[in-house]
Amino acid sequence: MRFLNPTQWWPGFAFTLTMLVACSNAKQSEQAADSSRLAGFANNQEASPTKVSSDSATALAILDSLTLIAPPGNDAFDASRAPHFSADLIASFVSDSGLTLNDINRDADSTIHLSPAAVREQLTSRHGRAFEQLVHLAYIAGQPYPQYSQLTLNRSPGALVVCVSDWYVLTFINENGRVKLRRVDYRQLEGE
Repeated sequence: MRFLNPTQWWPGFAFTLTMLVACSNAKQSEQAADSSRLAGFANNQEASPTKVSSDSATALAILDSLTLIAPPGNDAFDASRAPHFSADLIASFVSDSGLTLNDINRDADSTIHLSPAAVREQLTSRHGRAFEQLVHLAYIAGQPYPQYSQLTLNRSPGALVVCVSDWYVLTFINENGRVKLRRVDYRQLEGE
C-alpha cells in the first residue's frame, strides 16, 4: 500500500500543521505564564502585567471589531441574522494581497484566495465564502465561553498568529506599518 504525502491531497497541510504547532506551543507557554503568575500571587508577590505589542493590540482590536458583525444571541449560527455593517470597514482589515480562507470541512475547495475587492463585494452582498466565514468567526469569537473564544497569540516568521480556541487560526501580517488580516483557517471538524 502506498501512502500519499499529505501535501499531495491537502494543499494547506504544511501551513495548517505549522499553525497547529504554533497554537499548541502558545497554549503551553500561556499555561506556564499563568502558573508563574499564580505562584507569584500565592507568595503574596505582585504579578507583572503582561506586555502586549502594538501589533498584537491592533490584531486584537481587529478581532474585536469583527465580533460586531456576529448574529445576535446564542442560538444556532445563521449568517443571514448578522446585523448590517460597513463592508468597507471590515474589508479595510484585509491584506492588500487578499485573504486566504481555509475550511477543514470542505473537500475540493478547502482553501481559496480572494482579492480585497472580492472580499468587499461578498461582504456588501452578504453572501459568499468570505461573508459566511467572517460572520461565523465573529459568532465564535463573541461567545462568552472559553471553549469557543479563548485567544492565544503567537509569532511566526513574518506573521502574528491568533488562535480563537480550537476553532479558528487567524494570520496577521504587517504591511507598510499596518497590521492586516491575511488568512483565516477554520479548523473545527463539524459533526464532532
